[in-house]
Amino acid sequence: MQRAGLSRVLLLCCAAVCASGMTREYFLKIEEVSWNYAPSGMNIIQNKSVLEDEEASVFLKRSPQRIGSTYKKAVYKQYSDATFRTEVMKAEWMGILGPLLMAEEGDTVTRRADRALYPDGTGPELKRDDAVAPGAGLTYHWTVTENHGPTAEDSNCLTTFYHSHVNAPKDINSGLIGPLIVCRRGTLDIHGDSTGDYLYALLFMVLDENFSWYLDDNVDMHSVHFHGQILTTQNHHTDTVSLFPASSSTAEMVADNPGHWLLTCTVNDHLMAGMQAIFEIRKCFPNVHRPVPHGQFEVVSATVNHYRGGMRANYTVEKCSMFQRQGEIMFHSKTYYVAAMEMDWDYSPNRTWENEMFRGQQSPGSVFLDKEGGLIGSIYKKVVYRQFTNNKFTKQMERAADMEHLGIMGPMILADVGDKVTVVFKNMASRPYSIHAHGVKTNNPEVHLTQPGL
Repeated sequence: MQRAGLSRVLLLCCAAVCASGMTREYFLKIEEVSWNYAPSGMNIIQNKSVLEDEEASVFLKRSPQRIGSTYKKAVYKQYSDATFRTEVMKAEWMGILGPLLMAEEGDTVTRRADRALYPDGTGPELKRDDAVAPGAGLTYHWTVTENHGPTAEDSNCLTTFYHSHVNAPKDINSGLIGPLIVCRRGTLDIHGDSTGDYLYALLFMVLDENFSWYLDDNVDMHSVHFHGQILTTQNHHTDTVSLFPASSSTAEMVADNPGHWLLTCTVNDHLMAGMQAIFEIRKCFPNVHRPVPHGQFEVVSATVNHYRGGMRANYTVEKCSMFQRQGEIMFHSKTYYVAAMEMDWDYSPNRTWENEMFRGQQSPGSVFLDKEGGLIGSIYKKVVYRQFTNNKFTKQMERAADMEHLGIMGPMILADVGDKVTVVFKNMASRPYSIHAHGVKTNNPEVHLTQPGL
């Protein structure tokens, strides 16, 4: 059996059998592996490579926006004894499935494992087997009673599953599932059902990698941010380069902004874990620096799920011809007065959209917006950027009708190529904040915290 392709893989679960209680011991271990859903790189049904297969290549072709066919998974492996030194190799056709476990009515299955398999309905004193920490082990005892076995109308064997049940959807999508075959008393031999020649267990299931415990490992994106600089990559101007696992990118930077600058990965947990450094740009002689080019910039969310969901867009900085004098740039100065302010923000002040979209049916927005059952509702305390008319910060600038779409976002700061933008910032909130711009150059590499009231 080939390991089928697609990051959401169609794989079933049945067992096909070609037509005195005892204790059966199985020694299983959970191991993390790199699993290739399409190891041959071929669609063997149509005899063409997955890259030539228009549908399969969407899931299996590796690209800057795609993982490809190989994912980090957790699988059950069988060993010969409790030392867990000698692996009992399973048939290749079993693919990602755990080893085949078989028992007859009246048998007791003893399984040494390191993850809970099912909700057993036990009380707190017996909950020790519900989850086992990495590196630890536990022995499970399953008794196969008569009501677990085949009825008179069934075939000799029935197929069920075993799987991890700490968080079943995540555990199973991570790879922790295997077949459990329960047969009538006296029908099993070392090959399975003695009345048949072969026994196969197949799995048909959508393995959704978005629900795997290893999502962040498989989508280990880095957003590399060069503070205060402009990079050119893939014909776009940006200050951030996004990198997927095992990918690379080439970027050019005109280093004409001297100083000590911060180089970071803007993925939150990476940044907090210390993925940051200082780089220095020195002023060289002779001065060969050139003006910052205009062009297109990219704005993205560095959060993995948001980025993959499409939360990214391009914006363009264009030359303004009215300020051009045969290649000479006319520099203009603009000043914005921006304050950080606390306010009660209503995420949905008008809920007419629910009627328009759901036409009287239950709206999923109710879970987040209704203030019932101890829920907060739609109004939250937030801190926002708001624009004022001058440096006294006594009169807030009213938003024009064509700017109402900004919602919770701060004021739109506009500039032409060659402009010098000055932002006077005041913190009118109750904790320290700052304001930092991406995609432009700054005179100072430091981002200063502004204390409340300053």
